[in-house]
Amino acid sequence: MEGPNAPGRFIMWYRNEMAILALWHRPHLAGIYSHYQIFYQEVETFNGDSRTKVVKDKIDVNELYPGRNYSLSLSAISNGIESEPTITSIATKPASPIIE
Repeated sequence: MEGPNAPGRFIMWYRNEMAILALWHRPHLAGIYSHYQIFYQEVETFNGDSRTKVVKDKIDVNELYPGRNYSLSLSAISNGIESEPTITSIATKPASPIIE
């Protein structure tokens, strides 16, 4: 059985230093998936800071650490089969101004 098509590109709005709203373009032939799975983790840190969530159409990504880089991976799921992931990277805003 062939899996669903991958979601399109991410659209993100920063809520604050620790949260973003993540939206995305639906896959082509949108009717062949039931939900999405989003996985996000901190880049270049091996502290186990990662989360996986199952969502329907958007997500507030909370509990991020200010001033750090994250990788987000989104897959469409149909009958337990995942699509190829759509991946993007984000950098959260620093909690305070950076003085050089």
